[in-house]
Amino acid sequence: MPVKVIDASALAAVVFDEPDADRVIDAIDDSSLVPPYLLEFELAIGTRLTTYDASYLWLARALRCELVTLDRRLSAATRR
Repeated sequence: MPVKVIDASALAAVVFDEPDADRVIDAIDDSSLVPPYLLEFELAIGTRLTTYDASYLWLARALRCELVTLDRRLSAATRR
């Protein structure tokens, strides 16, 4: 199994079902992925959320369910 490094843009495309998600999935199919330690922080910066808040957003999107929050910034990110 080949080992590949994946960056935040590629991972975010898959996690958030962006237009290029299929291209990323094809590129990583049957591969062992190695993300850098900074990946979780980079994903949070992309949404302008803390890593902690970004994890809530990721979970809601991964489960395709509503995120209930009183946090204005997090709420705004759910609508993007």
